[in-house]
Amino acid sequence: MTSGTTGIGRVAATGGAPAAARRGSWLAAAGVLALLLVVELIGRFGLAGPSWPPLSAVLGYLGTPTARLVLGRAIGATGTAAALGFGLGAVLGVALATLGTLLPPIGPGLDRLAAVVNAIPLIALGPLLINTAGRAAPRRWSPRWPPASRCSSRPPRRWRPPRPASETSSRCSAPGG
Repeated sequence: MTSGTTGIGRVAATGGAPAAARRGSWLAAAGVLALLLVVELIGRFGLAGPSWPPLSAVLGYLGTPTARLVLGRAIGATGTAAALGFGLGAVLGVALATLGTLLPPIGPGLDRLAAVVNAIPLIALGPLLINTAGRAAPRRWSPRWPPASRCSSRPPRRWRPPRPASETSSRCSAPGG
């Protein structure tokens, strides 16, 4: 059957898959545009309150030099922290997998540990890490962290009332300390 018919009145589908893919692409693009339009209208008419600005205002703000500077720094800091976390996690994972392979008696324990860690939702790890490590994490990794003394040039993390000069000078009088 080379004529493209499969029987009485039926025509074989030739090229039906690309047409369906094109239709799917148009539907996806229309869905994205509809979503952007709804977001703009919600902000324009204030349906979600004053905290939801119109999309056009947000895009206009992103074009300002100040926003680009702030977002550039934020993206850099986030990317650096994510890369550091990914690298540390990969090294730790490979080290534990190697340890579990080389020492078969601890393999089942490591398997259970991996199952428990994977079962914990990521949203639950935030409070756990804050309680364990504290809120005052260093902004930048450096070998000098934590500061050697309370007399470092870094400002305090939280506001404290000023101390009398005698208390401050007695503690910071030693050179280098």
